[in-house]
Parts: sequence; C-alpha cells; structure tokens
Amino acid sequence: MENEENNNNKNNQKIDIKLNMNNFEENNNLNKLSNFFTNRNKIIIIIIYFIIIISIEFAYRNPLFDKSVEIESDIQTSIKKSSNEKLFKRFWKFISLLGTASITITTFLIIFITYPLNYSFLYLHSLIYSSFLTNFLKVIYSNSRPYWIRPEEIYIACNGGYGNPSGHSDTSVCLYLSLVHILTDFEYFNKTKKGYIYKIILYVFFIIIILLIMISRILLGAHSINQVIYGGMLGLGLYYFIFFILKYHTYTNRQFFKMIIEKSTLLIYTIIHTSLIIIGIIIYSLRKDNKLADYVRENIFNGKRCKKKDEYHLFKHDGFFQSLCLFGIIGAYLGLFSLFHFIQKNKKYDGFNVVVWNKTVWNKIIFRIPFCIIGAFGIIFYYIIPGDLDLEILFIFKASLPFLLAGYGIYFLGVLFCIFVKCVNPNIYINYYDYNNENNNNSSGESINKNSNMNNNNNINNNNNEENNIDKKIDNNN
Repeated sequence: MENEENNNNKNNQKIDIKLNMNNFEENNNLNKLSNFFTNRNKIIIIIIYFIIIISIEFAYRNPLFDKSVEIESDIQTSIKKSSNEKLFKRFWKFISLLGTASITITTFLIIFITYPLNYSFLYLHSLIYSSFLTNFLKVIYSNSRPYWIRPEEIYIACNGGYGNPSGHSDTSVCLYLSLVHILTDFEYFNKTKKGYIYKIILYVFFIIIILLIMISRILLGAHSINQVIYGGMLGLGLYYFIFFILKYHTYTNRQFFKMIIEKSTLLIYTIIHTSLIIIGIIIYSLRKDNKLADYVRENIFNGKRCKKKDEYHLFKHDGFFQSLCLFGIIGAYLGLFSLFHFIQKNKKYDGFNVVVWNKTVWNKIIFRIPFCIIGAFGIIFYYIIPGDLDLEILFIFKASLPFLLAGYGIYFLGVLFCIFVKCVNPNIYINYYDYNNENNNNSSGESINKNSNMNNNNNINNNNNEENNIDKKIDNNN
C-alpha cells in the first residue's frame, strides 16, 4: 500500500514537472519570438538610419567643406599673429588627443581587467568597428582635408590619410557613449533617484568631451565641418547597433559562454568579417588616389611643412592599413572560443565563472596587467617591422597579423595566465560545472545570473534521460 502511494506521488510529481516544463517552454518560445521581432525592428531602424545619413551627406558635403576652409583659414591666420598661438595649439591638440588610439586602447585595457568578458568584448566591438567603418569610407570617398587646400594658412594639422569622415568624431561618439553606458550599467544608476542623477551628469560630461574633440578637429584644420558631423552621426549609429542590437552586456554568464562556443557563431563571425575584409581589398585595389595626392606629398609631407611619412600612412594606403584592425575582433573571438573550449575540457575550472573573472579583490586586479600585456605580445610586430617595406608586406605583417595575434592573445593567453596565477574570481576553481552532463545545475555562475531558474529549467528540458533523472531526484528526496 505504501509503495503504491509512493508510486502515485512520483507520478504526480512527474506530471507537475512536465507541466511546468511545458509552460516554461511556451513562455520561452514567446520570449524568443518577442525578442526576434524587437531586434528585427531595431535592425530595420538602424539600416534606415545609415541609409539616410549616407544619402544626405552628399548634399551638404561641398558647401560645408568650402565654408570650413574659409573659417579655418581665418582662425589660424589670426592665431598665428597673436601671442596665444602656443596656448591655442597645446590646448586643442590635448583635446584632440582624447580621441586617439592611445586613449581608447588604454580605456579598453582598463575595462578588460575590471569588467566581465562580455563587457570588454562588446567595448572592443565599439573600438574596432568605429575605426574600420571610418577608414573604409575614407578609401571610398577619398576626400581632401582642409589644410591640403590652403597649407600655408591652415598650418597646424599634419594627418596623412583622407578626411571624410572624421575618425576622431566617429570614434569619440561611439566609444565615449559606450564607456558611459558600461559605467552606468548597474541597478544603482537605473533604480535610484540619486544614481539616475549621477548617470545624467556622466552622460553630459562625456557629451561635452565629444563636442570638444569634434571642435578641436575643425580648429586644428584636420577636418571640415561636414566631415566632423558625418563622423559623429556614424558613431551614434554604431553605438546603437552595438549596445541595443548586439548587446552582449545583457547576456548571462551561461548565455555568453554558450554563444561563444557555438560553432554557428564561429561560422557567422567568420563569414561576416571575412566578407568585409574582401570587400575592403577590392575597393582599395580599384580606388585611385585623390588628384591632390602628388601635390600634398611633395609640398606638405616634404620634411618642412610636415614630417615625411611612410607610404602606408598616406592617402588610400593609410585608410586601408587602419581598416585592417578588423582582424583584431576576429582574433578576440577566436581567443574567447579557444579559452572557453579549454575550460570546457579542463575539469579544474568553471567556465561560467570565467566570464565574470573580474570578481576578486582589487589588489589582484593590478597583477593582471602584465599578464594581459604579455598575452597581447603579437602587437609587437606593429612596432618592430619597418615602414619602408613593400605595402603588401606591411598590410600583412604590420597590420593584419599583429591585430589578429593581439586580439587572440589577450583573450586566450592573457586570461589563461591570470587563471593560472590565481588573480581572478576564486569561484572559478571551486565550483566545477560538468558541461557534458546537463543534469548538473550547480554552476557557480548561476549565483550571479539573474535568470538562474530559467536556466535550470532549460537544462531539464534539454536532458535526453528525463524520466530516469526525475525518478532519481524523487527517490533522493524521499
């Protein structure tokens, strides 16, 4: 009689679990469908946005460029005659420096060692996509810079690549908005009145910096007004795409881990980025240099007006060279792919907690810096290879290979070195998760995930031996 009652209880519990699983599956499907349509609408919006800003740019390009040459010529001529010339140049060059690679890469490294991997990976997308898009379009347009037109009057700038769109504007808008988005992505900033005020202050602060950088590019004669506006609008669109469509920062540890190790993700990343690189090579091969190129080379980059530059830093070569930074994002993804697969096969570590490797005491975070730098050793090729070699060799060994190795090294070797010396989240070592057995729902990453119950139900739903596992759980409870 007692056995019969136990069997009935077991059957009832099975039915309850199955009903819960079915309800969850229905709700999960509805959520997926809702997310699909929401993302689809956002993708449509961003496509329309880019079509509009690219289309209207042709309308205001020439009028604003001509006006900019006049304005910048008058400003720099008057400054040259004043006693404040040195102060003017120092101040605006310092402001302009805030939009350069040295600042943005340093910011990335800080985010990399202090934030979860999905955050730094997303920020790296902002850094590389903004640089790629800007330089890709520079090769297509091949538009002059203002000081190329009046080099004697607009005398401060000495940039070798084409001017449209402004890389400083694109990069500063995309990266500084990305930075403040990451800095304020906490409940405190979104659910408390005081935090929300601080969030607004941060946004205002960084928007002021962005505007100052854009103004500096005009006053220094490096860009025209239309080039700065266009770069800023491109950066805004990229920021929206990265943080509201890709939005890796909203992924739980489990979601991000599984997304990276999926072979379909590897295929998509490979196809998209390889296609972009091939398109870039075709455009670079077909595009001819601006008609002012020879004049600029002989009269501006002659060692008197501006320092002589290697050929890869001039005109379309400069744009194509810098667009090869796209290999950095390919390397970073491959690095994460290798890291997560290594963790998955190595039963000493928990992969979900590797995503949140940053969670440790601050003094250990400092020790990550040298290991991450060592991991990104491939970037050394950029500095040691001389710039007077053939362009094809430079494109491969001074750009593509260093970016690829640096991205791969920092996300695979850099993180792995830090794990070996134990300057990371201690839960990586104590809460092992069996990836080959979906019944084990005790991943330490679940304590951090906001949707742990949903993930546990997913594990049950994916189990091929569902009946046996339910029986075992009920027997253990009894």
